[in-house]
Amino acid sequence: MYRVPESLFLDRLYLRSLSSSPAFCTQDIVAPGEQKRGPLAVIKLDIINRVADKTGVPKMKAEQAVEALFHSMKEALTRGERIELRGFGVFVVKPRKRGVGRNPRTGEEVAIPSGKTIRFKPGKELQAHEDGETIVDDSIDDDEDDDF
Repeated sequence: MYRVPESLFLDRLYLRSLSSSPAFCTQDIVAPGEQKRGPLAVIKLDIINRVADKTGVPKMKAEQAVEALFHSMKEALTRGERIELRGFGVFVVKPRKRGVGRNPRTGEEVAIPSGKTIRFKPGKELQAHEDGETIVDDSIDDDEDDDF
């Protein structure tokens, strides 16, 4: 398990607080040693923090839960299984055809082997609509019996 040095963590926390300030919103601030992320990028640490905040569990437990979820998803996809998450979407392993590409430097033809790729199809609640807004329903209805 990788641990972030405390000074880097505090720098990142400070920079995030600055970046959410209206005066700094237009500037791109990157902590030392970090890669620049797009404005809508979410990393695993963000997911862990959100799980900890929403559930009230300690961050270490939230990290273990997120790691276990990702590990089980990786294993299932490696076996070629389909992952269906109601209200979120479906992950499917699809075959990829072999093809012919070109080396950009020499122009020489290169054989591209067949393989597998992972595709994601968003669920109804996550679908992007015509106006560009993504609708995410935060309410949880256990009484609904939707056929998927």
